Amino acid sequence: MGLKAEQLTPVESPLFGFSGVSVHLMGQIRLSISLGRTPRNVTKMVEFLVIESMPGYNTILGRGLIGRIKAVPSSLHQKMEFPTLHGIGEVLGSQRRSSDDLTHNNGNGLE
Repeated sequence: MGLKAEQLTPVESPLFGFSGVSVHLMGQIRLSISLGRTPRNVTKMVEFLVIESMPGYNTILGRGLIGRIKAVPSSLHQKMEFPTLHGIGEVLGSQRRSSDDLTHNNGNGLE
């Protein structure tokens, strides 16, 4: 993702992975993200926790953001839809893209 370690702010609270095991946090960063394609898109500032491992995901959107944009996610369809001023926006998932991103970013997205 082109992030530098000095851009991260410290985090004191623990994070637990899907297996229930505690995950080491490198820090957090606030980034602007855009979801969807113009004109059916939304842009929000989001706090991301940065971890020190190679998960099967490059990002995980939390319930806070999903609720703020009134999104309806479907893991079965690897798709998320949300209302915009110009109709329904969507984000499509891609297992291959996630795998390619991990390979190119040394697993953690930091340079």
